[in-house]
Amino acid sequence: MRRGRFPSLMGGSLMYRLLVAAACTAVISGAGAAQVFRCVGADGKTAFSDRPCAVDAEPVTVKDNRIGGSFSPSEEWLEVEQRGRKVREINRRYDAALRNLENGPCRDFSSTDLRSMIIANQVVVGMKASDATRAWGAATSVNGSQHAYHWNKGGSSYFYVSNGCVRSIQGSYNG
Repeated sequence: MRRGRFPSLMGGSLMYRLLVAAACTAVISGAGAAQVFRCVGADGKTAFSDRPCAVDAEPVTVKDNRIGGSFSPSEEWLEVEQRGRKVREINRRYDAALRNLENGPCRDFSSTDLRSMIIANQVVVGMKASDATRAWGAATSVNGSQHAYHWNKGGSSYFYVSNGCVRSIQGSYNG
């Protein structure tokens, strides 16, 4: 592979990169420290120039108007944001715990899994009683916690409910 006359900035030697960086710095700093001169012309009008225009040209002091600062977030903002994240996480866990209390001993199923079980007429331990009824249909009889199904094709199936959740199952769907 043949190298060109000027090495690239990415693959060149360290010395070459330092030289380029120093040249860029010199150009930039020179532009910021430029002098301004005020000159009064023969007609009495004032003109400004970057070079002395006459013997009586006087340098003008120009205030540095560069704006400082940083685009990165402040330390205070980062601390507030971190505290906010912690509070949101605590609230999320608290809400999840409340939902678990409302569900009692019921398990949490994703909506996709629950829909698949209902479509497949499948009742599982931990399912809400209402979801079990959606899967198997209305019970032939309900005796306390026992939901009994007597199928037209023969046979019977049962599931038992405690605190609104299925705690055990006997048999399977045969409708």
